[in-house]
Amino acid sequence: MTHETRYAPPLPIEDAPWATRHSEEDVANFIQWLRASASGELAMLGTRTGDSFLSGARMALRPFDVTSHVNKVMSKTTIDLANLKNPEEPLALFIALDARRIERQRHGAKLLLWSAQQMVKRIGDANRPVYFIYDECTNYEIDKLQSQVTFSRAYGQRNLLIWQSNGAFEKTYGEECLGTILSECEILHFLPGQQEPKTTSLIEDLLGNAGVMAASYSVNQTETRNVEGGQLSEEARPLLTQDEIRRCSYAITLLRGEHAFLSSPVSYSEIHPFRDKMGINRFFGKAFRQKIRLRLPFRKLRKKKGNA
Repeated sequence: MTHETRYAPPLPIEDAPWATRHSEEDVANFIQWLRASASGELAMLGTRTGDSFLSGARMALRPFDVTSHVNKVMSKTTIDLANLKNPEEPLALFIALDARRIERQRHGAKLLLWSAQQMVKRIGDANRPVYFIYDECTNYEIDKLQSQVTFSRAYGQRNLLIWQSNGAFEKTYGEECLGTILSECEILHFLPGQQEPKTTSLIEDLLGNAGVMAASYSVNQTETRNVEGGQLSEEARPLLTQDEIRRCSYAITLLRGEHAFLSSPVSYSEIHPFRDKMGINRFFGKAFRQKIRLRLPFRKLRKKKGNA
């Protein structure tokens, strides 16, 4: 092999489909920067610095090797994330993780979520909202969550975060991130049965105080059962104390700019007609249904004459 044939021809970046969406000047500047960066990294290979860089890169890519389920899913997917904001072809994307392999699969979930968030940011258009529902978000990591909750609304991204414990959330994302989320959230919803002291103390502080009238009396010490006078005064009392929160059988909801209120959570298995549309629950061996507590008045669609 001669010296001239040891190098591959330049990658035709300008022919990529995404290049037509940007100006020629921006594409040319990006190509120039990328090729200069690649040349620098190529010259670094074979040195101690290059070996250290390769070792770190191999460790970072280990969760995505051919032995992982993440590799199997991501190498065959045909999902176009641009459809997240396509009104003609709406996209509902579900990312499900196996609890037995959560440590390896969480890296793939983080990468997929980052890709979806980047696509939403690039498309923009806040008038077409995209809903991100992060269930059990302490079992994986959302990239730059603290900054997302502050700027994502400008791109039409709506975030619904669900977690079990504030302590677990702080361990994954940090105490400062929790404070940012609590200050930026439009809706805070606490399910009944809260037992963690930090959470009950937080709810008590968020609910604030209520004014109550307290009566005091003065008694004549020289005469038995002789009340000479009384006085009424207003005192501050927590709307709900920590003990009352622990014993509360209702969910507590706080809306920005509105009064807090109590509500009774209803399971999907108690809602008609949703309970009849669920499949078999593998833990019970049959569809999980409970006594109906809520009926939604859905009307059946009737076929018009002349239509198939």
